[in-house]
Amino acid sequence: MNTRYRGLEQDEVAERVTRLTKERQLEILRHAIDLPSYDITSFEYRRIDDMIPAVEEQFQLEAVNFATVSGKRIFITPNFISKNTTRLNNTGVRKYDIVYPYAFMHEDTISIRIPDGYVIESMPKDVIINNQFGQYEIRFAVDENGMLTCTRLYKRSENRFPPDAYPELVKFYDGIFKADRSKMVFVKKES
Repeated sequence: MNTRYRGLEQDEVAERVTRLTKERQLEILRHAIDLPSYDITSFEYRRIDDMIPAVEEQFQLEAVNFATVSGKRIFITPNFISKNTTRLNNTGVRKYDIVYPYAFMHEDTISIRIPDGYVIESMPKDVIINNQFGQYEIRFAVDENGMLTCTRLYKRSENRFPPDAYPELVKFYDGIFKADRSKMVFVKKES
């Protein structure tokens, strides 16, 4: 898993890298992962001092019971780390502006080895959402070695929007919420 935090989003991570012990960094990383049973086998942070500072986070993990198995099929959610949890309520009339107080860009790459003897039965379509509220992309690819790669980009600019833009903002977040939870199905090859 590779994540690059930029701009204001990197502040908290950079502080963690600079001030905390490796043990405490690992504890915080473990808390951020929503899997029932796993072991982080390695992790590393790298600060990038640039015009827009960034921090790269890299870690590898081994997960037990990551997938749901049913008969000859395996079901997974490839994006198990960076799920957007924002769900907006679209009832009533909004009175006040929508304010994004800061900009950020969040990039993730997740690689998952497909088990030997399995092939893809169903793979989600790539999703690209680009509008006034931000840019979101999630892409899925499998290489010839059976490695699944899920790449995710979420980019937002500092901005202010009128209240009547709220229904479109709800659609934007709903699209991200749904895409982040895309499922894949693998099926055992017939002998």
